[in-house]
Amino acid sequence: MAGPQFANIQTFSRKGNKGGQSVAQVIGEATRDPEFSTHVDDPNPPRVLLGDPEAFAEQHDAYIEARATVVKKADGTEARRAIRKDRHTMASIVMSYPVPRAAITTDESKAQLERWERRNLEWLRRTYGDQLKVVLSHEDEEYPHIHAWVLADDPGADATTLHPGKVAKKRAEAEAKARGEEPRTAVKLGNGAYREAMKRWQNDYYEAVGAPEGLTRTGPGRRRLSRKQWADEKRAAEAAAATMARAAKAEAQAFEVIEDAKSKAGNIVAGAEAKAERVTKKAEAVIAAVVALGDEFKEGTLSKRDGKVRAAHPDRINPGLPEVAPAMHAAADAAEAIRAERASLAAERAEIEQERGQLAQLADKLREAIGKALRFARRPGTPIVDQVEAAKMKKHAAGLLREVQKASPPPEDPFDESGPGF
Repeated sequence: MAGPQFANIQTFSRKGNKGGQSVAQVIGEATRDPEFSTHVDDPNPPRVLLGDPEAFAEQHDAYIEARATVVKKADGTEARRAIRKDRHTMASIVMSYPVPRAAITTDESKAQLERWERRNLEWLRRTYGDQLKVVLSHEDEEYPHIHAWVLADDPGADATTLHPGKVAKKRAEAEAKARGEEPRTAVKLGNGAYREAMKRWQNDYYEAVGAPEGLTRTGPGRRRLSRKQWADEKRAAEAAAATMARAAKAEAQAFEVIEDAKSKAGNIVAGAEAKAERVTKKAEAVIAAVVALGDEFKEGTLSKRDGKVRAAHPDRINPGLPEVAPAMHAAADAAEAIRAERASLAAERAEIEQERGQLAQLADKLREAIGKALRFARRPGTPIVDQVEAAKMKKHAAGLLREVQKASPPPEDPFDESGPGF
């Protein structure tokens, strides 16, 4: 499997947002209520992986009833208030599989989808614990995907506490205002904190699900990669996943060694545990090296010279060798391919600029010829016939000048600043 990972978190209120999304709409769409399933040609009930989707609405209502917000009154005392309908009380996380269901036909592809689902469920449980209430899978749309519903362990039922971006934004803005920053500056700092927090959330998901399954951190569109660049990056991701799979297999074998040693003789347990620890540390080093390779690729610091891979931080990659070597060379080859293509684009741009200069010189000569013709025609005693001929020459030269100007438009910039830093 190869393609970009997709994970998204949103929070919802009972009142609903401008797009009409509310707690009831999210539940109805996921459970395939006919009122909210018009976007699906042939709706089917979801496959439940955790909890009870049909009972979630009542669970959510009871959760709201058991909680309240605390407000300060004018006299300084505190009072409890019921949860407002516009408060976001539910978080929903969607994770999509990058392979169309129509292409999942072999036993191997079906096993890959099941493994992807298990990794998602493990990541959700590790990240949200008992706050995770429902996980379900939709199998009636083009791409398989999972919905997870979370209720915050918060006395005020504030689901935004589950959203890392919103939590970071709120904290950053409060700190900026406390320092006396301008409101506009506080909002800017809050937006920056939001983006950084969501990057960390996506990176955590990538390490737990995306990388082990051979997915890329982002897709080609966000960075405007060419078809060849995207194919190179997918091959690098697949090589990384294969490396991590070998590391996981080695780790599992290490624990088997421990159990076997314990069953045979107690005097060899210590040696088996030491061996298992070495293998486990090696597996951890391989996973860390794969993540480091991804960072180097995105930053544009990975290169290859004379068959040797060069990186800005080889100390983060070397502990994973030799297991990580296939992924390392694949990533370096992809990086060099991107550099070569960008160098080619730069050369084309220089050639265009040179041609524009030549056309500009030709335009200058045409203007000079027009001037000479006019001066000749306006001299005293010039016959009318010559003046008419000069006017025709002027008109013809002006037409040529316009054609020259049309033939030399400003070149487009072929470089994209939002992509990897090569």
